[in-house]
Amino acid sequence: MTEADLKRRVWRHNALQIATGTAATLWAVVMWPISFWLMRFLASKPFELADVKVGWDIGFYLALVGLALLALEGVRYWRLIVADREDGGESDFADILGLSPGGGALYYNVGGAHILVHLMLSAPRMTAQAICVPRRLIRTTSAAYIQGAAVYNRLAEERKWMPLSEWSNCRAGVFLLDRLRLIWTRLENGETQLRIPPGSDRTAA
Repeated sequence: MTEADLKRRVWRHNALQIATGTAATLWAVVMWPISFWLMRFLASKPFELADVKVGWDIGFYLALVGLALLALEGVRYWRLIVADREDGGESDFADILGLSPGGGALYYNVGGAHILVHLMLSAPRMTAQAICVPRRLIRTTSAAYIQGAAVYNRLAEERKWMPLSEWSNCRAGVFLLDRLRLIWTRLENGETQLRIPPGSDRTAA
């Protein structure tokens, strides 16, 4: 592993994050108005079918309430991302509607509704993903590349768990390797230890 190898990995990582953030932004821009239209349509339809006349556009206001709930879902999902639970889990609102895998038989009987709910949930979730792109970018220094290459090569030679204390002056390099997922870490008897994943080699670029 050389400094150039690490720089290429960082470049690929950042390029992927930027591409992902761009796609998430475009998806969110499209899905927010579509979600509003869907909620307005679904909220108005029962009144139309029942031939109930209301003096104001009830579907519009109910759709605004729905957008507020979607915004809350976006905040919930963003907090999970910040807490490094990037899968986001199932939505609380999907659970309430019985549309999550844990929602019982209703989950299997309303496939169309399940798809609609997840399409609408994609708007706030993609917004949260796009907002979190800057924090996922790796910004580092030349010293971190030098330290990271030295730490990785030593771990590749040893092929075993080694204490973090051996690299007390190379924390920036260790952090870089961890961000790139080139090393494993564990806490053993109160001490942080490192190793490279089995099967990795010194030229992992």
